[in-house]
Parts: sequence; structure tokens; C-alpha cells
Amino acid sequence: MIDQLPILTDRQYSLLCFLHKYMNENRYMPTRKEISQHLQINSDNCTPYVDALVKKGYVRKTGDRTRRNILLTERAYEKLSFEDLKSVNS
Repeated sequence: MIDQLPILTDRQYSLLCFLHKYMNENRYMPTRKEISQHLQINSDNCTPYVDALVKKGYVRKTGDRTRRNILLTERAYEKLSFEDLKSVNS
């Protein structure tokens, strides 16, 4: 049985794409400040967006650092490749 990927809001999907792109370009994850700048919000308010991706299984926080402690999960790469495929077929 194939599990359905959890649905993301537009903002959550935008953040997931940003995290993926940032990681590919820099080889490390963005800081909370950089995430907030992408979302165009105060840095204290980016936590709920990251936590939503954690809860849905798209990212995981590592306990070894307080900065740049986010990792994309296999589910994130699956979602991103599925959405890319969907846009190609549209």
C-alpha cells in the first residue's frame, strides 16, 4: 500500500522548496533569520512553519546544533520530485 504524502499549504510548500534550493546551492541549511527573510516575517514567527514541516514528516531537526539544525527527509525529496513531475505533465 502506498502512503499518501501529507498535504502542504502554499506557504509550507514554498518553505520546503526554499530549504531544498538553499541546501543545493550552499551545502548547508539556512538559519532561522534566512528562513524568516524568505517568508517575509519576523524571525520569531518562522518556528510554526518549520514545526509544521516537522510534524508532517518533511523535515527533521537534529539535536546536535541550535543553528542550521534542519534536515530534509526522504518524504521531502519524494514530495519535491512528485511536484516537479506534476508540473512537467501539466
